[in-house]
Formats: sequence, structure tokens, C-alpha cells
Amino acid sequence: MPTLRSVERAVANTEGFDVTIRHADGRDIRSDKTGVPGYPYRKGARNDFTVAEWRKQRFRICYPGYKVTVWLYDGTEAGGGMRLSTVRGSYLG
Repeated sequence: MPTLRSVERAVANTEGFDVTIRHADGRDIRSDKTGVPGYPYRKGARNDFTVAEWRKQRFRICYPGYKVTVWLYDGTEAGGGMRLSTVRGSYLG
């Protein structure tokens, strides 16, 4: 099974934005934690998904008991109502 760091990279490569995965209570997790299931998606979610929809329909299904933060390119957190097209667009400069 992959490490947490490799799962975060897989999400970034597939979805086009950076994430940080934490325990459900918000505590940090060591990035070398093993035993985390791999990210199963090969194609990014639709651009019209919101961050909240992506969390519900993709992340929480694969990683129950964990919390995820979605980041804009400038290092600020993407709000739940933000469209993935906007999040991805922030990485294009």
C-alpha cells in the first residue's frame, strides 16, 4: 500500500490541485504513513464540481475517517463552494 505522501501526489496528478490529508479531528499525519489505500481515480472530477462535492463524492468514499484540505496555487485554502475549474485555474497562472 502507498504512503500518505504518494496518495497526496496521486490526487494532485489526477485532479490538478494540491491537497493535505489529516486525521478527521484535524491532527497531522506523518507523510510516510503506510497502509493508506491508493487513489483509485485516473481521470479528474468534472470542472463544475465544487470542492465540497469532490470531497463527498470522491475523497470521503475512499478515505473515511480522514479530512482533506484543497489548496489554491498561492497556498490559500479553497472554500467548499469553489468550483474545481477555479481551483485548477489557479495553478495555470
